[in-house]
Amino acid sequence: MSHFYFLKSHTIDSLKKYNVELLFRIKSMSLYEFLCDREVDNWLRDFYVWNLDPDFKRGKTPPDLNRASKFLESCELVGITEELEAFVEALFKALNLPLPTDIPRVHSLEGRSKNASFDPVEIRSPTDEERALIDEYIQNDRVLYNLAKTKAPKARSNTGLIDEMKALLKRYIGPA
Repeated sequence: MSHFYFLKSHTIDSLKKYNVELLFRIKSMSLYEFLCDREVDNWLRDFYVWNLDPDFKRGKTPPDLNRASKFLESCELVGITEELEAFVEALFKALNLPLPTDIPRVHSLEGRSKNASFDPVEIRSPTDEERALIDEYIQNDRVLYNLAKTKAPKARSNTGLIDEMKALLKRYIGPA
């Protein structure tokens, strides 16, 4: 649903720079039409799988959940949106930086609403039929999300995470 409302909330002028007809069609679609559209299906199905599969090449290699999972598993640390504050806090503490007073969320509905390219959109809960279609789309993404949650800051103690981040920084960047 977030992809649908994200695209619907852009003005036509802001979408012109992408020169993709599908984006213009989405502006006039209902959520149900969006979920049933074959072109959207090719783009939306396994969205995070193909974003995390290092060997995926659109049109040449299908996205593979196992490769995407292995890639995610190899990441030392993963941040997830709903735990952004914990991630930023641990990172800034590990870097001995003052904590930010505000964390911008430029792609959130609230963040985008401050942008000139924002087109107000009414958000509603999906129907049971739409929910069933969404569940079809996100089965593999849910597997990856659950894996990401195990590597996110709140899955660890805050003190342990800060020490772990300091060790990672030392390993990759060198002593402070």
